Amino acid sequence: MNPQPPANAPYPPHHGYAPPQPRQNGLGTAGFVLGLVGLLFSFIPVIGIIAWPLVIIGLVLSIVGFVRTRSGRADNRGLTIAGIVLSVVGLVVCVLYAAVFTAAAGAASTAANDAARAGGYAASTGGSSAPVAFGRVVTVSDIAYSVSTPAAYTPSSSAASMGGDIARAIRFDVKITNNGTTPFAFNPFVVGAKATAAGADAPEITDVAKNIGATPSSTILPGKSLTYTVAFSVPKQKGDVQVELSPTALGSPIVFTGTA
Repeated sequence: MNPQPPANAPYPPHHGYAPPQPRQNGLGTAGFVLGLVGLLFSFIPVIGIIAWPLVIIGLVLSIVGFVRTRSGRADNRGLTIAGIVLSVVGLVVCVLYAAVFTAAAGAASTAANDAARAGGYAASTGGSSAPVAFGRVVTVSDIAYSVSTPAAYTPSSSAASMGGDIARAIRFDVKITNNGTTPFAFNPFVVGAKATAAGADAPEITDVAKNIGATPSSTILPGKSLTYTVAFSVPKQKGDVQVELSPTALGSPIVFTGTA
């Protein structure tokens, strides 16, 4: 007879299978996180440029993680699918944002070119258009500028030129119109009026007796205009003349050209 073990004797150890280890999928998780962050960044102007690498890398990692779940090496399949979806949506938003920005830039460039052909001024770019003829109107930020065609005039005995003797005097009427809805503070030292004749600087003439060259600062109300006269000493021989006005202190000037 085989002896029976006592009732309270411990069971012998069982040599079965070890419990299954959790299947990690760090790539899929990283893809989900990058896709989510990239999608959030894609809606933010300027900062949205960071979303491009995030959503692209997130999409790649999520796809790799999804492949791992298909092969049984990972089990967080739902997280990898969510990462793929988020990354794709973020990438679509980035593409749409880039398309809108490109279209807006193209429209601005076209408008600037059209303005240049029509004698306009691209204020948003900070630069001047092509030179415009005397008598044309150029508008910058609702303020319209024009310089009349040159006219000969005879300076008074008290007139003086910054370049010495006056060879030949010509005058222009500068008109500034406020087409905006708020008052415009006109400063003649900012707007200025510089002239060039025959490729050389034309000295400005100050003629107080004829109210030329002494324009004070003033405020131009909406819908109102201010006209003042400037004069320059040019060579005796007729030739090309240009007058420059500066709508802003730091911007490029508007150039009016013609013959005088």
